[in-house]
Amino acid sequence: PPPPPAVQAEDGIGDVLGGLVGSEMCIRDRAPGIPVNFSWEATADEYGGEIAGYRYGWDIEDISDPNQWATDFSLDNVSAPEAVFESGIHTFYVQAADTWGNSMTGAIEITIVP
Repeated sequence: PPPPPAVQAEDGIGDVLGGLVGSEMCIRDRAPGIPVNFSWEATADEYGGEIAGYRYGWDIEDISDPNQWATDFSLDNVSAPEAVFESGIHTFYVQAADTWGNSMTGAIEITIVP
């Protein structure tokens, strides 16, 4: 089977987070009360595929459970609404799927540091 799509994300302050791969979590520190938002894109060009949609969510415990995601798959899901955290560790997930049924999940862990 072809490889999963490659996903790249950028946070709301212009930090490009590079290629996100499920086993390679991107980790960032943020101050309390600072808005965090993400936008992303994916490509399946490497194997002649086409992206079918994206979904995202915060602090998902089981990525295979569709009820834990903030959205269903859609090509319109290319950014998430702003989130503000005062404390804790929060993980943002984005998943891209192609028309062949392959998917790639990326994770970005945000630690709120005073």
